[in-house]
Amino acid sequence: MFVATFANPYGYKLHVHIYRYLSDRFLMDHIDEFLSPNFHGLPQKCFAVLLLLGIIGVAASRRKIGASQLLMLCFAMYTGLYASRNIPVASMLLVLIVAPVISKAVEDQVCGGRGALKGNLARWHDFGMRISKTDARLQGHAWPTLIVLLGLWICFHQGRLGSRVLMSAQFDEKKFPVRAVDFLLRNDVREPVFCPDSWGGYLIYRLYPQSQVIVDDRHDLYGAEFLKKYLKIVHVQAGSSQEFQDMQVRWVLFPKASALGNFLKLLPEWKDVHEDDTATLLHRTSHENRQVSSAK
Repeated sequence: MFVATFANPYGYKLHVHIYRYLSDRFLMDHIDEFLSPNFHGLPQKCFAVLLLLGIIGVAASRRKIGASQLLMLCFAMYTGLYASRNIPVASMLLVLIVAPVISKAVEDQVCGGRGALKGNLARWHDFGMRISKTDARLQGHAWPTLIVLLGLWICFHQGRLGSRVLMSAQFDEKKFPVRAVDFLLRNDVREPVFCPDSWGGYLIYRLYPQSQVIVDDRHDLYGAEFLKKYLKIVHVQAGSSQEFQDMQVRWVLFPKASALGNFLKLLPEWKDVHEDDTATLLHRTSHENRQVSSAK
């Protein structure tokens, strides 16, 4: 498997690139997905529940946990707590280890437990046994298969079932600058746009090849030095105006009421050309245009 990783267009240089990227402390300390998870979000709370279930399952198990299982459990917990990007894989590993342990613990309680707890666990145990038998006999799979096929058919017909629209995939206007990008398309703007790195991919999807972005969330392609300049501009630190001039930025698209947007509005060369509940679009007028405006 390791040898197969060298079968790529860049050979060993791909591994060098990944190593340099993951060993760059500035990138690791400033990119959200490499930071430890914020447990105020729903996905992070679900991961916390899995962590608790893992601890409870190991503690409640009457049988000794294998060394490989215990190491995998510790590895999944550590990686999930270390970086947010590891949560999906860590969650799958936790489920693979914890589910059989909890299932066995429930079975032991059903066989040797007492009282109301035994009755409740027995119902869950019986339900799990019925599901296992259904899977083993390949029964009850026709309807799910038909539903999946129907869903694919609707997708290939632009979300329509006959004349009725059942699926409509749209970008959330509260999270993405949908109307601001519509403005750029209507006005045929072909100059690069400076926007948050989290919006860069959306702008590329909507504007390419008409217009490009100055930065997006492919941080490994831009490098630490460029991202330092980007963060200096975003946080309106000393020297950010000079960085803007070096980049020759003329279009700026940022969240409404952002520090950068409010700062640029104070400068006479920047004009607010579009604003909605999500984003503010600013355009820098040229020196010649300002002279003409002053003469008028």
